[in-house]
Amino acid sequence: MAHLDSPPLFSKKPLHIESLHINIRRSLPQDSTMSVLLANPTSSQDVDWLLDKDGLVCYLGRIFVPDVLDLQLRILKYKYNHALASHFGQEKTQQLVERDYFWPGL
Repeated sequence: MAHLDSPPLFSKKPLHIESLHINIRRSLPQDSTMSVLLANPTSSQDVDWLLDKDGLVCYLGRIFVPDVLDLQLRILKYKYNHALASHFGQEKTQQLVERDYFWPGL
C-alpha cells in the first residue's frame, strides 16, 4: 500500500501558480533555446513566440516551461491536483496542461 501513500503527482501542500510563474520566468535564461530568444527578442522573425507583459515567453499563446529544475513536473502536479480537476487521468491532465503551457515533447 506504500504506492497509495505517496503517488508521484500528489502534493501535500498546494502549489501557487504565481510563484510557479515567477520560477518559470527566472529559469528562462537557463534554457538554451530561450537564452537566445531573450538576448535579442526583436530579431526573431517567428511570430509564434512572444514575450508577454509579465516576462513569460509564450508559444502560440501558451506559456513556455523550460526544462530546468522540476518546473514541468510542478506544472503537471498543479493541473493534476487542482481543486477543479478532480484527479482526472493522464489524458485529461495532459489536455489541461496543454491549454496553458508548452514544452517540447508535451
